[in-house]
Amino acid sequence: MQIFWQNAKFRALVCSGLLDGLGTTLFNIVFIIYASHMPNPNLAVSAVSLISSLPFVTNIVAGVFADHSHEHYRGMLTTRLLQMGLFLILSGLISLSPGWYLFGILLLLNFLTEFLGSYGGYLMLPIFKKIVPEQDLTAARGFQGGVNQSISLIGGMVGASLLALLNQNYVLFALVNAITFLLSYIILKRHQADLDVPVKQSATPQSTKFSLKKLLEEMKHNYSELRNFPQLFHFVLLFALTNLLTSMQEVLMTLTFLHYHSLILFNYGFTVALVGAVISGGMIVGAFFGLPPLRRASIESNVILVLVTLLGLFLDMLVARNGIVMILLVAIVGYLCGILFPKIDAFIMKAAPEEQLGTIMSAINSLVTLTIPLGSLVVVALGNLIPLTFIWGLMCGLGIFGVGYAISLWKRYQTYA
Repeated sequence: MQIFWQNAKFRALVCSGLLDGLGTTLFNIVFIIYASHMPNPNLAVSAVSLISSLPFVTNIVAGVFADHSHEHYRGMLTTRLLQMGLFLILSGLISLSPGWYLFGILLLLNFLTEFLGSYGGYLMLPIFKKIVPEQDLTAARGFQGGVNQSISLIGGMVGASLLALLNQNYVLFALVNAITFLLSYIILKRHQADLDVPVKQSATPQSTKFSLKKLLEEMKHNYSELRNFPQLFHFVLLFALTNLLTSMQEVLMTLTFLHYHSLILFNYGFTVALVGAVISGGMIVGAFFGLPPLRRASIESNVILVLVTLLGLFLDMLVARNGIVMILLVAIVGYLCGILFPKIDAFIMKAAPEEQLGTIMSAINSLVTLTIPLGSLVVVALGNLIPLTFIWGLMCGLGIFGVGYAISLWKRYQTYA
């Protein structure tokens, strides 16, 4: 928290990023509401959900483009103006009579806005690394992560409430979104002297002929480059495994609630929402107010704590099925992840070359994020074929494997971020 008040450059980046993230997050829930009024709401809502997940897949493309950009600061300014322009166009189109062609155009505009947001985020990373002292990177990334997690937690609720206050006026809402990007631009522009710092550009032979083929070759090369950082590679595997287990756990819990009423608190819908809110809230508290001993511990020690707590949660769901214990363990998992993830993030920023920072970070984010739909798909498929208790037993086995792997890394490395 102190880094936010003490470092004006960092504060400017966080406030600008907050408005940028808010502008994107606010409209996601509103677009789903708009889709629900289409002639075929199931198809429209599914299309919105699919398009919203695409930026996770295209993250690596955004990262590569960011590393090849000549002017990172000016690129960030340009993305904010483009996002604002797209929402101004969207505000005009959304006032027209709903139709599938129009809906397809709105989907494209929404995707472009999210992609530009990802691109701007990767442009920001080398600037972030330059303006924040190395010893403060973990605290700074933790604070930034807490802000982003808070936006994710309350953004949808704020968006739906604001739309109701505007009497379902989608045009006005899109204009409000455009204003958030304008404000984000103004903050960046006001701090030009602080943020317009020289950044190394990724060196590509014949960069003037940078093509799709070269892009794919560089993506493949940078994935293979992860193996040149043994610790980093192992952390990515553990990070992916943790994400895989938590995504499987979330879907599996929603299925388990249908069959074991001892886990239900008040009603089914409330319990599902509570679990999601508790893990997000735990991550926010961990990011902002992590205990000093846990912040000072090695990354390997933090990973072990997260996986042991997850294993305890899996055992509770398999054997005891106690709702209070379940909520407590979910909160602890969220809290520990809120401490762990910024530390891994800061370690990556320190280890990765400046000119490859966007590419490597986006490659890792894409790999880790792809485990979320994979985990959900696996649980949905298995949930219709075998008993849920067997799947929880499988989860316990994966948890034990993860703990053992993390302990082996702890014996080999002692990494501090």
